Amino acid sequence: RPLAPGAAPFDLELFRSVHLEGDVAVVIDGLEVLRADSLTLSPLDDRMVARNVVLRLRQAVASGALVQFTVRAPAHSRQNGMFSGQDVSLTTSTAGEPQFDVLSSDVVIRELENEFAIDVRGSELRMHGRPVMPLPDQRIYSATQDQLLIKSASAGWSQRLGIESRIEWGSTFNDLGGALHEAATGRPADEFR
Repeated sequence: RPLAPGAAPFDLELFRSVHLEGDVAVVIDGLEVLRADSLTLSPLDDRMVARNVVLRLRQAVASGALVQFTVRAPAHSRQNGMFSGQDVSLTTSTAGEPQFDVLSSDVVIRELENEFAIDVRGSELRMHGRPVMPLPDQRIYSATQDQLLIKSASAGWSQRLGIESRIEWGSTFNDLGGALHEAATGRPADEFR
């Protein structure tokens, strides 16, 4: 597990806001977990806004294998326990341009008393940037362990079978939530339940 980050040499609440511009990167344990064109933090307002953001989150799943989730969005914001983004792409593909992803027109994550509520609307499965099929709108609660993420997807062609594709569902909310928790706080992912 990574060491807990050291305390900042100053109190962040001294600043009304901090704005970072131009290829902002956050690296934790050698993994670039965030890259954005700009990042604005306002501790007094409990607000964060990132523009043209890419988040990379690693999480060990039940089998022990490491899975990397990549989240891309033109803008991502957090205020008062609510995360939101539009045109959010989520994939486990590690390629620079994902072979497959789920694109959602609207994503809202709300922190409730003992769990998170995630509202996802206007989603579609895409392969190589092209829409394959629409996905239903969902409201997901962290207390549930429904299979909700794509573990892998592949497509191909053979003379015998023609065009074929495969989608494997199989990651849980806690796998993704644990990765977000560890990336945001530096604390162990298994604390997230």
